[in-house]
Amino acid sequence: MKATHKGTCQICERGQKLPNNILAKHGYTVAQYGWFVGTCRGAEYLPFERDCSILKEEIKHVQSYIKDETKRIVEWRAENTTNLNIVGLKRYSRKEYKYKLTQVTFKKIGDQITSNWEMDGQRRSANEFGKVSVKQHIDYHREQIAKGMDNSLEQTKQWLIRAQDRVKNWSPKHLRIV
Repeated sequence: MKATHKGTCQICERGQKLPNNILAKHGYTVAQYGWFVGTCRGAEYLPFERDCSILKEEIKHVQSYIKDETKRIVEWRAENTTNLNIVGLKRYSRKEYKYKLTQVTFKKIGDQITSNWEMDGQRRSANEFGKVSVKQHIDYHREQIAKGMDNSLEQTKQWLIRAQDRVKNWSPKHLRIV
């Protein structure tokens, strides 16, 4: 059925068409051979103008995530600095408006340590940081990753505040005509 109205997604707050009076599938990318990869949690539900139940559910999930992630960041900062691992971290790319995987590889050979950062296919060697002790080197990378985690958590907290305010002030509204 062709959409005659537009509404606002409860989750991403973007305007979407409403075929069959529910939000169109959105928030996806199309893979190389034409299939969808990912969708917005609010896709195929009622628009915010008609309902906010999915947003209420998402708020509960996000509150739990914030609690768990806060604990994880504290544990990350407190972890034994001689424990060397391969670490994957998603960092937000403002240029492309999406998260990109950053990978840090630590490798210990005797008393020496090497590390490589890889972000968006660009490699950076530990040699850029000069001669430092193994502990200083690992602590530096650990703190850089923790700062990225802090920033991501802060963005999530800001979304939560905005979402709670939207639910608090919710009332039915008219849909927009396409």
